Amino acid sequence: MSYNIKFKYNTRSQQWSFDLYSRDNTPVILGIVLVPNYPIMFDYEIDNLTGYFWLTEIPSISDNKIEQYPEALNKYYRLYYTYEE
Repeated sequence: MSYNIKFKYNTRSQQWSFDLYSRDNTPVILGIVLVPNYPIMFDYEIDNLTGYFWLTEIPSISDNKIEQYPEALNKYYRLYYTYEE
């Protein structure tokens, strides 16, 4: 099964979040905040999703770049999905 992810930046709270949609764009979970080095969605039970998302800093980049340049999330972080088969 495949899913779609939509990323959003909230200027008021100064944080990124994402929404998870099924393949036919039905919302599965909305407004999950991206937190570095924390197992995102680890506590959720969703059919066909056995893992969690992990946001990690690119090692060669200095800390707190996301706070200085929030529009450049993809330049300073990588988002992975870790699961068991």
